[in-house]
Amino acid sequence: MSYGGWFLDYPDVENMYQLLYGPNAAPGPNESAFNDPRFNKMYEKLSVMDPGRARAKLVREMDDLVQEEVPWALGFYRDEFTLVQGWVMNYHANPFVKDGLKYYRIDPIVKKELLKKFRQ
Repeated sequence: MSYGGWFLDYPDVENMYQLLYGPNAAPGPNESAFNDPRFNKMYEKLSVMDPGRARAKLVREMDDLVQEEVPWALGFYRDEFTLVQGWVMNYHANPFVKDGLKYYRIDPIVKKELLKKFRQ
């Protein structure tokens, strides 16, 4: 038994699924030593697919397999509330991504308009 946690390095399910990919067993990130040939095959396919419906379908299939076979007991969930200004672009609330600042952008036109309204 162990207790651990993981924050995504980049906002994609593939980043989380690498923790269950058999060939990534310790000393790699798969510390649970989970090794399911079906999952491994799906992961290999997922890791090279472009976003789209086919990939989303594969993710749902992998989720179903994980729910039945994963050796983890997922037991810690945190509620988090964030306020974001209207001029912040590319912000997506995600409890797993903690380094999202690199994706954010500022829309200076929207910022100027909103600040102008606020100052009236």
